[in-house]
Amino acid sequence: MSKRTQKFLHPIDRAASTLILCLGVAIGSIAWAGNTCTGDCPLHAGPRVREFSWEELTLRADDTAFLLTFSRPMDRQSVEKNLTITPPLPGKVSWAGRTLAYTVDAPVPYGVNYKVQLKGAREQFANEEKAGIVMQPFEGTFKSRDRAFAYIGIEGEEQGRLILFNLTADKKTVLTPPNLVVTDFKVYPDREDILFFAVDRRSGEFDLLEQRLYTVATGLGNTQVADPEGVELAIDNRDYQNLQFDLSQDGKTIVVQRINRQDPSDFGLWIQGEKGEIQPLGESPSGDFAIAPDSQTLVSSTGEGMAVLPLDPQSEPIDFLPQFGKVLSFNQDGSAAAMVNFNRDDPKLRYVQSLYLVNNQGIQEKLLDVRGSIINCQFNPIGEKLYCLLAELIGEEQFIEQPYLTVVDLKTAEAQRVMTLPDYRDVQMSLAPDGLGLLFDRVIVDPNFDRNSPLRTNSGDAIASSRLWFLLTPISLDDPDNQPQLEELPLNGLRPRWLP
Repeated sequence: MSKRTQKFLHPIDRAASTLILCLGVAIGSIAWAGNTCTGDCPLHAGPRVREFSWEELTLRADDTAFLLTFSRPMDRQSVEKNLTITPPLPGKVSWAGRTLAYTVDAPVPYGVNYKVQLKGAREQFANEEKAGIVMQPFEGTFKSRDRAFAYIGIEGEEQGRLILFNLTADKKTVLTPPNLVVTDFKVYPDREDILFFAVDRRSGEFDLLEQRLYTVATGLGNTQVADPEGVELAIDNRDYQNLQFDLSQDGKTIVVQRINRQDPSDFGLWIQGEKGEIQPLGESPSGDFAIAPDSQTLVSSTGEGMAVLPLDPQSEPIDFLPQFGKVLSFNQDGSAAAMVNFNRDDPKLRYVQSLYLVNNQGIQEKLLDVRGSIINCQFNPIGEKLYCLLAELIGEEQFIEQPYLTVVDLKTAEAQRVMTLPDYRDVQMSLAPDGLGLLFDRVIVDPNFDRNSPLRTNSGDAIASSRLWFLLTPISLDDPDNQPQLEELPLNGLRPRWLP
């Protein structure tokens, strides 16, 4: 700079130049210190968690992994050593660049608040002889859904009404109005609504063929209020009688079995999609049916076997399984199903039903034979076990059956009898979405009970009362001093079903 230029330089310009020079030196010093610090450096110099994918979320059973994304490459061993989850959630760690993925071994137990903490982890340092900078301490929180189930009330003002019981909050809520008698129900995957069959008491004599399909809000999730007066009609019964229904796992499709009031030969399955329009499902079978977990496929009995159909009225059948008469349940991803062979073509197997595991590769594995009935089987969430409600024939003349619970290990195909359910009729079973509890009902019939009662067993007997029972799972039979015990709940009701 020439003397002439210096002579005319304004004082504020000189001050600005000095300030810029000082800032540049300071920034360079900080960067140098950050790259050479090997001890417990100041927090502003350390790496941090940039994103936690489960932060403040409410999880469901199929949420299986969270991600921790860091601002800098990390020393992975120090991260894994110092990562804690309270209460503990066993799982496995994997990495992709700066992102850690933690996959839980089993579904997150419901009704629990969790905390994730990471302290003392270090960033990855280029010079292996020096330790990286200690990261900023991290703490994140999430929780799982409340543990809750729904059932049909049995006594007094609750008779025939749909009831929600939130075990986590210890709260009971009556969901439907007194004029509707609920006969069956399915819960939407977001658990905000329940789809149910009901008959209106005000229509005169109670008749199951007068069922209509309704929805009602639960008050859970984003719908914080359950209003019995807010019941909405989903499918009427003006021209067709409704016999049974199923709801797809994604909550977007309803399939209903219907029969024309004027023409009984017009009998089959109808489908209702998101737009609310209902239409016949082509030349569909007329037996029991279930929508597969992919929400695109239907499995239905035909009287001669099980048909696998697409939920598209214009499409052709996908497969046919002639030896099976009923599908009980699917595993979580739909790759396998539990099915029943009634052995009707073999007179030597009279009264014997066979349980099979059938997968999507066409492999069919017999798991057990039952001289009696296979009532229900449900996969645990990770698909390694089947909890089966069976009934043993103990009296042929009057066809008396004794229900019992069996657990089938699908890795070994071994079945273990857990317990006998005494004096149970029309018993129903439901496995919790996290796999940690079974619900049963215990129905009591009385031939002298009110003949006008709308609540009846499958055989038509009037139901005088029914209690709900709980069994903690998973079940271990290895310890003789710690055998599973049924716990009677202080609730009178029918057909309990866990909310997803």
